[in-house]
This record gives sequence, structure tokens and C-alpha cells, in this order.
Amino acid sequence: MKEVIIDIGNHNFKFDGDVQGLFSSKYSIAFEPNPEAFERIEIDGVVTFIGVGELEREYNKADKNIIPQVLYAISKSTKDSDINLCLLVPINQLPQREKIIYKFNNKSFKCVVNGQARTIKINKCVVLPEGQVSYYSLTNPSPYQLIIDIGSKTVNWCCYQEGKMFKNGTEKLGTYDLYNTIMKFENSKGEDYIAEDIEGQIKRGRIIVDESVYKDFLKDILNRIKANINIKNYDACFTGGGSLILESIIKKIPKVQLHQYPLYSNVLGAKSICRKAWK
Repeated sequence: MKEVIIDIGNHNFKFDGDVQGLFSSKYSIAFEPNPEAFERIEIDGVVTFIGVGELEREYNKADKNIIPQVLYAISKSTKDSDINLCLLVPINQLPQREKIIYKFNNKSFKCVVNGQARTIKINKCVVLPEGQVSYYSLTNPSPYQLIIDIGSKTVNWCCYQEGKMFKNGTEKLGTYDLYNTIMKFENSKGEDYIAEDIEGQIKRGRIIVDESVYKDFLKDILNRIKANINIKNYDACFTGGGSLILESIIKKIPKVQLHQYPLYSNVLGAKSICRKAWK
């Protein structure tokens, strides 16, 4: 029985099984005349192309059609056919977890992944909260630990006192909002970008972002969390893909930590939890 952990990110799917990795959350079911050129999975005659197309606009992950991407992630993480599955969602969506569990728990799927037929049997399925599980990936957490997980559409945070969770929450804010701000500024100069263009153009050096834009984004995140807790009472650890974008700023803040594995902290923490629970 193989344990597979999947972080259902709005920007990337992260997975951990025999292999750890990630892929873009973009997908398409449009006809392709040359399907062999793409990563793909076929279920019940419907081919889903992975990593191309568009990002899902639906906010609630329980309402997304995540089955093709989850099965693809399982196929990338292990060759085993008997799976115990753990999925990760934002903290504020945990009340919807039964909808997600119902899709996978004690179900068997036949699919074709990149031309190879597979049968995947999922025995147990559990859903855990993003951000909160990252606590269990820390080697030496502080007695007063704050986790701030910056994703593409949400910021999940949780604070612990003496090893016990004290408060947590989800802010509907993420790097997509940051890129949207940058897009509007660039388009005011006569460009014609969409939000999905921004990350790639920054990496290419076509867009240069003033540090003040990143600082304002971080201030917005912290101000929302401050409405719930006194941040100064905790030792903060930033994680998530968004923390890498803000890395140069975060590292300048005294007594603040950037997670050693910010992209994978959630799957690592969940893996630690599931290993004990399923043992």
C-alpha cells in the first residue's frame, strides 16, 4: 500500500509518493491533432491535457473537476496501484472535505496516462489543511510558532502555542492578486498583458518590478493576519510558492524564517502526519 500526498494548488499540483514533484495546474480538454506531444490522461474516453490550457477559475476546490489531475499526480508519484491518498485544501474549505473524500475514497479508476493503461485503487482518502500541516515539516518548531503559507489565491496561516494550535485562518489573497496589480501597471504603459503572462515575463526580464510592489503585497498579507493575532508574539515561518517571490524581502526581516522547502512544506508535513496515522 503506497501513501501519496497531493497538494491541490491553484497554480501547481505538488505530489509525494515514491517520487516527489510538481506540475502546472493548467489543463485542457480541447481537441489536439497531435496528442502525443502533450502530457495527458484519458478517463472514460475523455482526454485531459496536463500543464497546458488555462487555470481553473473556480475558488472552491470541492467544486473543481480535480479527478484527472489527481490521478495524473498519483501516476507520476508511484507505479503502485493500491493507494492511500491524502489531499490538501485551504483551511477555510475543510468543511467541504467530505465532497472531496467522496470522489476518491474506496474507489477504483481505469485510466490511460501518456498511452499507458493503469488501474488505480484508492483505499483511504483524507483531506488535511494547507499551511497548518507545514508545522509538522519543521525540524525544531518554536514554542510560539506562526506559519504563513502564501499561495496563488490564498494565504493560509496558523499559530501554535506550546505545540498546540491556537488559531488559524485563510485570507483570500495570493500571488494572482500581486500579478494582477503588476499587469494593470504594465498595461497602463501601453502593454496588453493578462495576469497569466506576468510571472513568465518577470522571469524573462521583460518586466522589472519595483521592490516597493512586493513590500506592499507583503504588508497587505501581514495586515490581514494582524486583524486576528498579534504577530509579534510569534516566531514566523513563511512558506509556499509566494514566499519564494518575496524571498529577498522576507530574509531582511529580523527573527523571521523562510522554510527550507517552501514548495513542498505542506506535502512533507502531511506525509509525516499520515505516516503515523496510517501505520
